[in-house]
Amino acid sequence: MIHSTRKIELAENQTVLKEIFEKQGVKVAEDEKIVVLNPTNEFELEGETYIAGRAEPKTSKFDPRTIFFKKVGEHWEPQPGPVFKMEDPSITKIGDEFVLCGVEIEIGVMSRFQQLITGDKVGLKVTSWRTAFYKGKTLDNLVRFAEGPAGMKDVRLAKLPNGKIGVYTRPQGLKKGGPGQIGFTIIDKLSDLNAEVIKNAPLLNTRFPEGEWGGTNEPTVLPDGRVFVLGHRAYYDKNKNRHYYPWAFIHDPKTGEITDLGILAERSDFPKGPAKRRDLVDILFSAG
Repeated sequence: MIHSTRKIELAENQTVLKEIFEKQGVKVAEDEKIVVLNPTNEFELEGETYIAGRAEPKTSKFDPRTIFFKKVGEHWEPQPGPVFKMEDPSITKIGDEFVLCGVEIEIGVMSRFQQLITGDKVGLKVTSWRTAFYKGKTLDNLVRFAEGPAGMKDVRLAKLPNGKIGVYTRPQGLKKGGPGQIGFTIIDKLSDLNAEVIKNAPLLNTRFPEGEWGGTNEPTVLPDGRVFVLGHRAYYDKNKNRHYYPWAFIHDPKTGEITDLGILAERSDFPKGPAKRRDLVDILFSAG
């Protein structure tokens, strides 16, 4: 089914975005653009509508910041604070608190061979990452309360009808997850969330086939208690180019049953546009 769409322009106010990065100690060239991607769902706070997005200079992937945007009329205005040094945010309301999570990255030096393969002129690479969690009743009092295991992103929370919290994970590695599968566990309260709980979450009954990986981007609890999981599904081709697809399924936390709705769209369904790197041409990524 084709639905009506609207474009949300989050990178419109470049002046304010660059001022935010300058205050963060990140120098941005006058002719360089700050891009904003992988936004959260919209949420309401004190009568205002907000969204959070991953912002970074167009030529760099090593200075991501999570920035909040407030809807003012038909425009989205970047807010000067708070700002978090992390990428790919997600925000969930648990009780009377907002829970913000995002991916913190560590940077290392890329080998000459890797530079040739990726075409990256900077010579740096992301060596590790983890998901960090913040909570608070307002955006100004968000405090860090938990973090996931090293090497795991795409950890998402869902407030279940019985008051408990569903935790969707994305383990990787030879022992569990391969290039990336989806796990799930249930906790009683936010204070129970920690790296061990996330690491030990069992995998869902449905698996990505060999050579593919994926993760959860946004879980939404349905009126019947099941969860609509918006996610992504991906693979490498023989030339090590990445291919990403928005993908969704419905998960019953009580029974574990998965209804696979499948791939929602692909990059070729949309007008042509610039790619971040030459191995990222066929990327369509679902977010909030």
